[in-house]
Amino acid sequence: MQNVREKSRNEKASRGFATRLLLAVTSGVCILLFQNCGADFVTMDSDALSSLGNFVCSGDHKTDFSKTYYPFFKTNCASCHNNSAPVNFAQTSLEASFLEFEKTNVDKIRQYALNPNHGSGAGGPEHQVAIDSAAANYASCKDVGGGSAAITARTAALAMTATATAALRTIDLDSQMQMGAGSFGGAKLHFQVRTEVVGGMQVYYIIKPSLQTVTSGIIIKGIHIRINGTLIETATTFTGVNKTFNPGTAGLTGQTPNGNLSLGTSVIEVPGGVVATDTVQFEFETLRVQ
Repeated sequence: MQNVREKSRNEKASRGFATRLLLAVTSGVCILLFQNCGADFVTMDSDALSSLGNFVCSGDHKTDFSKTYYPFFKTNCASCHNNSAPVNFAQTSLEASFLEFEKTNVDKIRQYALNPNHGSGAGGPEHQVAIDSAAANYASCKDVGGGSAAITARTAALAMTATATAALRTIDLDSQMQMGAGSFGGAKLHFQVRTEVVGGMQVYYIIKPSLQTVTSGIIIKGIHIRINGTLIETATTFTGVNKTFNPGTAGLTGQTPNGNLSLGTSVIEVPGGVVATDTVQFEFETLRVQ
């Protein structure tokens, strides 16, 4: 009987030790993984997540620029694209650099960044990973919190009929909408387009889109481009647009600046493109009356 009681006590002691060991291990894991599991647990911020390779959009395009293109510009472009060049997106001032960047064609930036003959050797194929990462991360910030934003409006297909000389084109938002049709108070979208053949491929230049309002104010955000009905994922020049225009805003491209949506140019290569039949469409994350 005494042996039975001793065995029972030993079993209880063993179970107690196992329980304490499990609690200790669990606490250790909790501390290692989360620093602590109490009310003072601190989540990783966007900078910490970005350092792990998970880019997190801030909801502010200037901040996103500072973490994507700007470090590349400061490292590789500052010797030329500072205060002494026509395009100064690599200045010491983040604010000034961002303002210049908004007016710059991002497709051209990539082209020159990869060109070994640009900037006395400043460009080259060794930059492909860095510039593609910057472009992809910046383009992913189409809406607050990142990710692809929903498209709410799209113009009807418009025949390119482009030539080598830039020509003004106009889309009537009241009558030429494929998606999101409504009354926009006589608003019109203006842009210039020209084309050329480069290396046997048709290339289109979509230049300086602007908005002309009449009786209604318009809110417009996130402009994307479709060619022949296909979304051009690399055409990100105008995706950062986020503007509100009052009624009566002149927006004829080249006439007044107050209707400008962007001063940039989107360069789009179209394999197998045919000027006589190619079409362009603009689509918007937001396009609505104010």
